[in-house]
Amino acid sequence: RECKAEPRWNGGHSFPHLIAAGLLLRRLLAPAPSPPVRSPTFRSLSTMPSAAGSRATPDHGNLLMLGIETSCDDTAAAVVRGDGEILSQVVSSQEDLLVRWGGVAPKMAEEAHLLAIDRVVQKALDNANVSESDLSAVAVTVGPGLSLCLRVGVHKARKIAKSFHLPIVGVHHMEAQALVSRFRCDNTKIAISLMLV
Repeated sequence: RECKAEPRWNGGHSFPHLIAAGLLLRRLLAPAPSPPVRSPTFRSLSTMPSAAGSRATPDHGNLLMLGIETSCDDTAAAVVRGDGEILSQVVSSQEDLLVRWGGVAPKMAEEAHLLAIDRVVQKALDNANVSESDLSAVAVTVGPGLSLCLRVGVHKARKIAKSFHLPIVGVHHMEAQALVSRFRCDNTKIAISLMLV
C-alpha cells in the first residue's frame, strides 16, 4: 500500500485539512454522486463550473481547496490539493477561554472566532503561497457544531466565494474525519472500521 506522509500536527483540537480532505474524498472516491446538499448556497464539486482560466478542471490533482473549520472552540483553515498534498494548516486555539470558563462558552467562542478568522485564513493562504484567485472551491464545516461558531466560518466562506466566484461545499466534519484515512492511501479498497462520538 502506498500512503501519503502523515500530516504534521501543530496542536489544537481542529483538523482543518480534514474538511478539505473530506470534500475531495466525497468527490474522488465515492462510487455514486454525492447526495444533494440542503442549502442552494452550497454546491457539490460535480457541479463546479469550468470558468475561463479553468480553476475547475477534469484533472482532480489540479483542484486547490481552502478548508475552513469553526464548529466549536478553535478557528482553523487549511489549503489542500486534489492529489492529497496538504499545503498549509493553521489553528488558532481558544485554550485560554476554555480554562477561564471551565469549558466552551458558545458566545465567547463565537467572538474569538470573529477576531481570528480573517488572520487564520490569510495565514493559511500565505503559508501555501496561494491567493483566493488560485482556489477551485471553498469547503466549510456546516455541522455538527455550535451554531454561533459555525456561522462565523460559513460567513467567511461565503464572502470569499462571492468575491472570487467560487463554489462553496458544505462539509459534515465527522464525515471528513471518517474519510481521512482513505485520503492518505492510494489503495481505496482498504477496509476501515471506526466509531465517531
